[in-house]
Amino acid sequence: MSIFAIDLGFSNVKLAVGGNTDVESTYLMPAGVVPAGDRAQGITDKAATSGLSVLVDGEMYVAGIDHHETGRHPRILDADYPASVDYRALYYAGLATLNSDHVKTVVTGLPSYQAVDKKRVDALKNMLVGEHQVAKKRVITVDNAIVVAQPTGAYMDYYASAEDPEGVENSNVLIVDPGFFSVDWVLVSHGAIMEKSRESSKAAVSVILEDAVKLLGEDFGIKPRPIDLEKAIRGESTTIWLAGRKVDITDYLNQARHQSAEAVSRLIKMTLRENDCAPDIIVMAGGGAAYYADAIQAEFPNSLFVQPEAPVFANVRGYFLIGESAENNA
Repeated sequence: MSIFAIDLGFSNVKLAVGGNTDVESTYLMPAGVVPAGDRAQGITDKAATSGLSVLVDGEMYVAGIDHHETGRHPRILDADYPASVDYRALYYAGLATLNSDHVKTVVTGLPSYQAVDKKRVDALKNMLVGEHQVAKKRVITVDNAIVVAQPTGAYMDYYASAEDPEGVENSNVLIVDPGFFSVDWVLVSHGAIMEKSRESSKAAVSVILEDAVKLLGEDFGIKPRPIDLEKAIRGESTTIWLAGRKVDITDYLNQARHQSAEAVSRLIKMTLRENDCAPDIIVMAGGGAAYYADAIQAEFPNSLFVQPEAPVFANVRGYFLIGESAENNA
């Protein structure tokens, strides 16, 4: 396997794999991880067989499962996620899906504010490369690692698919990447990242889910768990079971998103003002793009607004292109 691109989020893990000429496949799995012996017992066949078993530091984990199935294993939602065992278990689960035991280049990203921290970047690169014993009888070797700011992947994805790539290269392109734990953005001006425009906000999808849970609790007298809404969204469902009935969560999510989306929009505008630069093009990437699109578009009405096909894969498709470029220039 030549290139392995992986976008390790707090809610989902996105993969793109292939040779050095094209993406052969993309894949999404939940980001739940649990020690094998602590997994919540499933009754259905699907619950019992989902996920991938991987070996991390001599202990078996099940990775790539819904957070419903992680039992009492604590979920990590902080800035040190890339240094955690859970992150490594998910990385190993991604490697385990490959049909090869050798990867030339792995590409991934960090939140914008972390991608400028050389210590964090170097630590992640060191973890990604080398020999990885992902199972008792399987070792996968990774030669090289590239770590970029997460929204950079979405920029490359848009640039590669644009009708006028030269026009994109000569424009100010704002990439906004709403994820579960943070909303990241970066301004790419005439093909170069504006360093002062790299920024992140914690007013992310997790906050929207928590606010929606409160609204549902007010109406029904009982609150669902945020992971109930998260699972419905991942499964592209608009309903959950609550208080013995099926409840449409669309209006609750729409109400909950406004405060977070408007806060992020204002912060983006303030960041760009410091760069004295207005975006010509705005690209919305990430699994939470739909929750922030209206507010950001309203804040920048004179910009061309772009939401790529399957925005949840925009970053990882771009990571693959970055790896492809590195392979071709090696």
